[in-house]
Amino acid sequence: MMNRLYEAFVRLEQEVDAGREKIKEDLHLLRPIQILPFYGYGSEIYVYLKGRVIEKDKKQDDKQEANSGEQLLSMVRRFGLSAIPHVKVRASFAGMQQEVETNKEGYFEIEFTPDKPIDYQEAGYCMKLELLERKTGKDELEAEGRLFVPEQDARFGIISDVDDTVMISGMASITGQLKHSLFEDAQERSPFPGIASLLQVLKGSNNPLYYVSSSQWSMYSFLVSFMEAQDIPKGPLFLRDFGDNLEQNHKHRIKYNQICGILRTYSNLKFILIGDSGKNDPEVYQQVVQDYPEQVLCVYIRDVTDDGRAREVEEICNKVEAMGVDMLLVQNSAKAAEHAFRHGWITLPQLQQVQKNQQQQKEK
Repeated sequence: MMNRLYEAFVRLEQEVDAGREKIKEDLHLLRPIQILPFYGYGSEIYVYLKGRVIEKDKKQDDKQEANSGEQLLSMVRRFGLSAIPHVKVRASFAGMQQEVETNKEGYFEIEFTPDKPIDYQEAGYCMKLELLERKTGKDELEAEGRLFVPEQDARFGIISDVDDTVMISGMASITGQLKHSLFEDAQERSPFPGIASLLQVLKGSNNPLYYVSSSQWSMYSFLVSFMEAQDIPKGPLFLRDFGDNLEQNHKHRIKYNQICGILRTYSNLKFILIGDSGKNDPEVYQQVVQDYPEQVLCVYIRDVTDDGRAREVEEICNKVEAMGVDMLLVQNSAKAAEHAFRHGWITLPQLQQVQKNQQQQKEK
Protein backbone atom coordinates (compact mmCIF):
# COMPACT_ATOMS: atom_id res chain seq x y z
CA MET A 1 0.00 0.00 0.00
CA MET A 2 2.71 2.47 1.02
CA ASN A 3 4.81 1.61 -2.04
CA ARG A 4 1.83 2.27 -4.33
CA LEU A 5 1.20 5.56 -2.54
CA TYR A 6 4.85 6.50 -2.92
CA GLU A 7 4.90 5.62 -6.63
CA ALA A 8 1.81 7.76 -7.17
CA PHE A 9 3.51 10.62 -5.32
CA VAL A 10 6.59 10.23 -7.55
CA ARG A 11 4.47 10.47 -10.68
CA LEU A 12 2.65 13.50 -9.29
CA GLU A 13 5.92 15.19 -8.33
CA GLN A 14 7.37 14.63 -11.80
CA GLU A 15 4.27 15.98 -13.52
CA VAL A 16 4.13 19.02 -11.23
CA ASP A 17 7.86 19.75 -11.62
CA ALA A 18 7.65 19.44 -15.38
CA GLY A 19 5.11 22.25 -15.68
CA ARG A 20 5.71 24.39 -12.60
CA GLU A 21 8.94 26.05 -13.75
CA LYS A 22 7.46 26.94 -17.17
CA ILE A 23 4.31 28.42 -15.63
CA LYS A 24 6.31 30.46 -13.12
CA GLU A 25 8.59 31.74 -15.86
CA ASP A 26 5.67 32.70 -18.11
CA LEU A 27 3.99 34.56 -15.23
CA HIS A 28 7.26 36.18 -14.09
CA LEU A 29 6.94 34.44 -10.72
CA LEU A 30 10.18 32.49 -10.90
CA ARG A 31 12.63 33.33 -8.14
CA PRO A 32 16.34 33.79 -8.90
CA ILE A 33 17.99 30.47 -9.62
CA GLN A 34 21.25 29.00 -8.36
CA ILE A 35 23.55 26.03 -8.75
CA LEU A 36 23.56 23.68 -5.75
CA PRO A 37 26.73 21.56 -6.05
CA PHE A 38 26.93 18.35 -4.06
CA TYR A 39 30.23 17.11 -2.61
CA GLY A 40 32.30 15.59 -5.40
CA TYR A 41 35.16 13.13 -5.33
CA GLY A 42 38.14 12.20 -7.43
CA SER A 43 41.41 10.43 -8.01
CA GLU A 44 44.43 11.18 -10.18
CA ILE A 45 42.55 9.89 -13.23
CA TYR A 46 38.88 10.56 -12.48
CA VAL A 47 36.70 13.38 -11.12
CA TYR A 48 32.94 13.26 -10.45
CA LEU A 49 30.50 15.87 -9.22
CA LYS A 50 26.70 15.97 -9.14
CA GLY A 51 24.52 18.99 -8.52
CA ARG A 52 21.18 20.62 -9.12
CA VAL A 53 19.88 23.91 -10.47
CA ILE A 54 16.99 25.20 -8.38
CA GLU A 55 15.22 28.36 -7.28
CA LYS A 56 16.70 30.17 -4.32
CA ASP A 57 14.76 29.89 -1.07
CA LYS A 58 14.23 33.39 0.30
CA LYS A 59 13.96 32.02 3.84
CA GLN A 60 17.13 30.02 4.42
CA ASP A 61 17.06 30.09 8.23
CA ASP A 62 14.70 27.38 9.50
CA LYS A 63 15.81 27.73 13.12
CA GLN A 64 12.84 29.99 13.85
CA GLU A 65 10.40 27.28 12.80
CA ALA A 66 10.09 25.85 16.27
CA ASN A 67 6.83 23.96 16.07
CA SER A 68 5.40 21.31 13.79
CA GLY A 69 2.95 23.67 12.10
CA GLU A 70 5.69 26.11 11.16
CA GLN A 71 7.90 23.30 9.91
CA LEU A 72 5.00 21.96 7.83
CA LEU A 73 4.70 25.40 6.22
CA SER A 74 8.45 25.37 5.62
CA MET A 75 8.20 21.99 3.93
CA VAL A 76 5.35 23.21 1.71
CA ARG A 77 7.40 26.29 0.84
CA ARG A 78 10.41 24.17 -0.14
CA PHE A 79 8.17 21.90 -2.22
CA GLY A 80 7.01 25.02 -4.07
CA LEU A 81 10.55 25.82 -5.20
CA SER A 82 11.12 24.78 -8.80
CA ALA A 83 13.94 22.63 -10.04
CA ILE A 84 15.19 24.08 -13.31
CA PRO A 85 15.29 21.56 -16.17
CA HIS A 86 17.14 21.80 -19.47
CA VAL A 87 19.56 24.60 -18.62
CA LYS A 88 23.23 24.39 -19.49
CA VAL A 89 25.98 24.33 -16.88
CA ARG A 90 29.68 24.65 -17.62
CA ALA A 91 32.22 22.95 -15.36
CA SER A 92 35.91 23.85 -15.26
CA PHE A 93 38.68 22.03 -13.42
CA ALA A 94 42.41 21.42 -13.90
CA GLY A 95 42.40 22.92 -17.39
CA MET A 96 39.41 20.82 -18.48
CA GLN A 97 35.92 22.04 -19.37
CA GLN A 98 32.60 20.33 -19.89
CA GLU A 99 29.09 21.58 -20.67
CA VAL A 100 26.07 19.58 -19.52
CA GLU A 101 22.32 20.10 -19.42
CA THR A 102 20.15 19.57 -16.37
CA ASN A 103 17.61 16.76 -16.59
CA LYS A 104 13.87 17.13 -16.05
CA GLU A 105 14.39 17.26 -12.26
CA GLY A 106 17.15 19.87 -12.48
CA TYR A 107 20.06 17.50 -11.77
CA PHE A 108 23.35 17.38 -13.66
CA GLU A 109 26.46 15.21 -13.49
CA ILE A 110 30.07 16.05 -14.36
CA GLU A 111 32.74 13.45 -15.09
CA PHE A 112 36.33 14.22 -16.07
CA THR A 113 38.78 11.53 -17.21
CA PRO A 114 42.02 13.43 -17.90
CA ASP A 115 44.74 12.29 -20.30
CA LYS A 116 47.37 12.64 -17.58
CA PRO A 117 47.24 12.37 -13.77
CA ILE A 118 45.81 15.41 -11.99
CA ASP A 119 48.15 17.38 -9.73
CA TYR A 120 45.73 18.47 -7.00
CA GLN A 121 48.35 20.64 -5.34
CA GLU A 122 48.23 22.76 -8.48
CA ALA A 123 44.58 22.28 -9.49
CA GLY A 124 43.08 22.63 -6.01
CA TYR A 125 39.98 20.91 -4.70
CA CYS A 126 37.18 23.11 -6.07
CA MET A 127 35.38 22.77 -9.39
CA LYS A 128 34.09 25.99 -10.95
CA LEU A 129 30.47 25.84 -12.13
CA GLU A 130 28.71 28.42 -14.33
CA LEU A 131 25.12 28.81 -15.47
CA LEU A 132 25.16 29.52 -19.21
CA GLU A 133 21.66 31.01 -19.35
CA ARG A 134 19.56 33.25 -17.16
CA LYS A 135 16.01 32.91 -15.94
CA THR A 136 15.86 36.18 -13.95
CA GLY A 137 18.04 39.25 -13.57
CA LYS A 138 19.26 38.16 -10.14
CA ASP A 139 20.36 34.59 -10.82
CA GLU A 140 23.53 33.36 -9.13
CA LEU A 141 25.53 32.41 -12.19
CA GLU A 142 28.57 30.86 -10.49
CA ALA A 143 29.27 28.30 -7.79
CA GLU A 144 32.11 26.10 -6.62
CA GLY A 145 31.86 22.39 -5.92
CA ARG A 146 34.15 20.83 -3.33
CA LEU A 147 36.10 17.72 -4.29
CA PHE A 148 37.26 15.07 -1.82
CA VAL A 149 40.43 13.25 -2.88
CA PRO A 150 42.37 10.72 -0.77
CA GLU A 151 45.81 11.75 0.40
CA GLN A 152 48.74 9.78 -1.00
CA ASP A 153 49.53 8.42 2.47
CA ALA A 154 45.96 7.34 3.33
CA ARG A 155 46.07 4.05 5.28
CA PHE A 156 42.51 3.02 4.45
CA GLY A 157 39.10 4.43 3.58
CA ILE A 158 35.77 4.33 5.42
CA ILE A 159 32.35 3.73 3.87
CA SER A 160 29.46 4.34 6.26
CA ASP A 161 25.74 3.97 5.92
CA VAL A 162 23.77 6.98 7.22
CA ASP A 163 20.24 5.88 8.12
CA ASP A 164 20.15 4.12 11.50
CA THR A 165 23.95 3.95 11.49
CA VAL A 166 25.05 7.56 11.83
CA MET A 167 21.71 9.05 12.81
CA ILE A 168 18.64 7.65 14.54
CA SER A 169 16.49 7.74 11.52
CA GLY A 170 13.77 5.50 10.19
CA MET A 171 14.62 7.15 6.87
CA ALA A 172 14.57 3.86 5.04
CA SER A 173 10.78 3.71 5.49
CA ILE A 174 8.37 5.92 3.60
CA THR A 175 6.51 6.93 6.75
CA GLY A 176 9.80 7.79 8.42
CA GLN A 177 10.81 10.00 5.52
CA LEU A 178 7.50 11.85 5.58
CA LYS A 179 7.67 12.33 9.37
CA HIS A 180 11.19 13.71 9.33
CA SER A 181 10.60 15.88 6.25
CA LEU A 182 7.46 17.40 7.75
CA PHE A 183 8.22 17.76 11.42
CA GLU A 184 11.97 17.75 12.14
CA ASP A 185 14.93 19.84 11.09
CA ALA A 186 18.58 18.83 10.91
CA GLN A 187 19.49 20.39 14.26
CA GLU A 188 16.83 18.33 16.07
CA ARG A 189 17.94 14.96 14.76
CA SER A 190 20.05 12.78 17.05
CA PRO A 191 23.22 10.92 16.10
CA PHE A 192 23.97 7.53 17.59
CA PRO A 193 26.12 8.08 20.71
CA GLY A 194 29.82 8.09 19.90
CA ILE A 195 29.44 7.82 16.13
CA ALA A 196 30.86 11.29 15.43
CA SER A 197 34.00 10.49 17.42
CA LEU A 198 34.31 7.02 15.88
CA LEU A 199 34.23 8.45 12.36
CA GLN A 200 36.58 11.27 13.34
CA VAL A 201 39.26 8.96 14.73
CA LEU A 202 38.99 6.49 11.86
CA LYS A 203 39.25 9.31 9.36
CA GLY A 204 42.16 10.92 11.20
CA SER A 205 43.94 13.54 9.15
CA ASN A 206 44.13 11.73 5.83
CA ASN A 207 41.80 8.70 5.51
CA PRO A 208 38.90 9.30 3.07
CA LEU A 209 35.30 8.90 4.23
CA TYR A 210 32.22 8.22 2.09
CA TYR A 211 28.54 7.95 3.00
CA VAL A 212 25.92 5.74 1.35
CA SER A 213 22.21 6.04 1.99
CA SER A 214 18.75 5.03 0.81
CA SER A 215 17.66 8.65 1.20
CA GLN A 216 16.81 10.63 -1.92
CA TRP A 217 19.04 13.30 -3.45
CA SER A 218 16.39 15.82 -2.42
CA MET A 219 17.49 15.14 1.19
CA TYR A 220 21.10 16.16 0.47
CA SER A 221 21.03 19.61 2.10
CA PHE A 222 19.24 18.19 5.15
CA LEU A 223 21.87 15.47 5.62
CA VAL A 224 24.77 17.90 5.21
CA SER A 225 23.18 20.25 7.76
CA PHE A 226 22.75 17.34 10.18
CA MET A 227 26.39 16.34 9.83
CA GLU A 228 27.59 19.90 10.38
CA ALA A 229 25.36 20.32 13.45
CA GLN A 230 26.61 17.07 15.00
CA ASP A 231 30.32 17.36 14.09
CA ILE A 232 30.09 14.37 11.75
CA PRO A 233 33.14 14.46 9.44
CA LYS A 234 32.44 15.68 5.91
CA GLY A 235 32.57 13.37 2.93
CA PRO A 236 30.80 12.67 -0.37
CA LEU A 237 27.25 11.33 -0.10
CA PHE A 238 25.89 8.65 -2.40
CA LEU A 239 22.08 8.86 -2.43
CA ARG A 240 19.29 7.55 -4.64
CA ASP A 241 17.16 9.16 -7.30
CA PHE A 242 13.66 10.21 -6.26
CA GLY A 243 11.84 7.73 -8.49
CA ASP A 244 13.92 4.66 -7.67
CA ASN A 245 11.97 1.51 -6.88
CA LEU A 246 11.54 1.06 -3.11
CA GLU A 247 11.39 -2.73 -3.22
CA GLN A 248 13.97 -4.21 -0.86
CA ASN A 249 15.93 -6.06 -3.56
CA HIS A 250 16.26 -2.87 -5.58
CA LYS A 251 17.44 -0.88 -2.54
CA HIS A 252 19.93 -3.67 -1.88
CA ARG A 253 21.25 -3.29 -5.43
CA ILE A 254 21.47 0.52 -5.20
CA LYS A 255 23.65 0.42 -2.08
CA TYR A 256 25.75 -2.42 -3.48
CA ASN A 257 26.42 -0.42 -6.64
CA GLN A 258 27.25 2.70 -4.62
CA ILE A 259 29.88 0.84 -2.59
CA CYS A 260 31.35 -1.03 -5.54
CA GLY A 261 31.71 2.23 -7.45
CA ILE A 262 33.82 3.63 -4.60
CA LEU A 263 35.95 0.47 -4.44
CA ARG A 264 36.59 0.55 -8.18
CA THR A 265 37.53 4.24 -8.08
CA TYR A 266 40.05 3.61 -5.30
CA SER A 267 41.21 0.11 -6.14
CA ASN A 268 44.51 0.62 -4.28
CA LEU A 269 42.76 1.26 -0.93
CA LYS A 270 41.28 -1.09 1.64
CA PHE A 271 38.05 0.01 3.34
CA ILE A 272 36.27 -0.30 6.67
CA LEU A 273 32.51 -0.70 6.10
CA ILE A 274 30.03 0.54 8.72
CA GLY A 275 26.31 -0.21 8.71
CA ASP A 276 23.38 -1.36 10.83
CA SER A 277 21.52 -4.62 11.36
CA GLY A 278 18.38 -3.44 9.59
CA LYS A 279 16.94 -4.97 6.46
CA ASN A 280 19.85 -4.92 4.02
CA ASP A 281 23.25 -3.68 5.23
CA PRO A 282 24.60 -7.07 6.41
CA GLU A 283 23.51 -8.79 3.19
CA VAL A 284 24.91 -5.98 1.03
CA TYR A 285 28.23 -5.99 2.85
CA GLN A 286 28.46 -9.78 2.65
CA GLN A 287 28.12 -9.54 -1.13
CA VAL A 288 30.72 -6.75 -1.27
CA VAL A 289 33.22 -8.86 0.70
CA GLN A 290 32.54 -11.82 -1.57
CA ASP A 291 33.19 -9.74 -4.70
CA TYR A 292 36.01 -7.52 -3.35
CA PRO A 293 37.68 -9.59 -0.60
CA GLU A 294 41.07 -7.89 -0.97
CA GLN A 295 39.62 -4.41 -0.48
CA VAL A 296 37.56 -4.85 2.70
CA LEU A 297 39.54 -4.42 5.90
CA CYS A 298 36.61 -5.16 8.24
CA VAL A 299 32.88 -4.58 8.70
CA TYR A 300 31.12 -3.04 11.73
CA ILE A 301 27.36 -3.62 12.01
CA ARG A 302 25.47 -1.63 14.66
CA ASP A 303 22.86 -3.80 16.39
CA VAL A 304 19.55 -1.91 16.07
CA THR A 305 17.08 -4.80 15.71
CA ASP A 306 15.47 -7.59 17.72
CA ASP A 307 17.02 -10.89 18.79
CA GLY A 308 15.66 -12.77 15.79
CA ARG A 309 17.35 -10.45 13.34
CA ALA A 310 20.51 -10.41 15.47
CA ARG A 311 20.79 -14.18 15.03
CA GLU A 312 20.47 -13.81 11.26
CA VAL A 313 23.18 -11.16 11.25
CA GLU A 314 25.47 -13.31 13.40
CA GLU A 315 25.17 -16.06 10.78
CA ILE A 316 26.17 -13.57 8.09
CA CYS A 317 29.10 -12.43 10.25
CA ASN A 318 30.30 -16.03 10.50
CA LYS A 319 30.12 -16.47 6.72
CA VAL A 320 32.05 -13.23 6.13
CA GLU A 321 34.70 -14.18 8.67
CA ALA A 322 35.11 -17.50 6.84
CA MET A 323 36.18 -15.38 3.86
CA GLY A 324 38.97 -13.89 5.98
CA VAL A 325 37.34 -10.55 6.89
CA ASP A 326 36.23 -9.56 10.40
CA MET A 327 32.53 -8.65 10.55
CA LEU A 328 31.34 -7.60 14.00
CA LEU A 329 27.81 -7.06 15.30
CA VAL A 330 28.42 -4.29 17.87
CA GLN A 331 26.14 -2.72 20.46
CA ASN A 332 27.74 0.72 20.30
CA SER A 333 30.49 2.86 18.79
CA ALA A 334 32.95 2.11 21.61
CA LYS A 335 32.91 -1.62 20.79
CA ALA A 336 33.88 -0.87 17.20
CA ALA A 337 36.60 1.50 18.42
CA GLU A 338 38.01 -1.20 20.73
CA HIS A 339 38.36 -3.55 17.76
CA ALA A 340 40.00 -0.80 15.67
CA PHE A 341 42.45 -0.10 18.51
CA ARG A 342 43.40 -3.78 18.82
CA HIS A 343 44.27 -3.80 15.11
CA GLY A 344 46.33 -0.62 15.30
CA TRP A 345 43.99 1.52 13.21
CA ILE A 346 43.48 4.06 16.01
CA THR A 347 45.50 5.04 19.08
CA LEU A 348 44.65 4.65 22.77
CA PRO A 349 43.82 8.38 23.17
CA GLN A 350 41.50 8.08 20.17
CA LEU A 351 39.76 5.06 21.70
CA GLN A 352 39.29 6.99 24.94
CA GLN A 353 37.87 9.91 22.96
CA VAL A 354 35.17 7.67 21.46
CA GLN A 355 34.35 6.15 24.87
CA LYS A 356 34.09 9.59 26.49
CA ASN A 357 31.95 11.03 23.70
CA GLN A 358 29.60 8.05 23.78
CA GLN A 359 29.12 8.34 27.54
CA GLN A 360 28.47 12.09 27.35
CA GLN A 361 25.82 11.64 24.67
CA LYS A 362 24.12 8.83 26.62
CA GLU A 363 23.82 11.13 29.64
CA LYS A 364 22.04 13.88 27.68
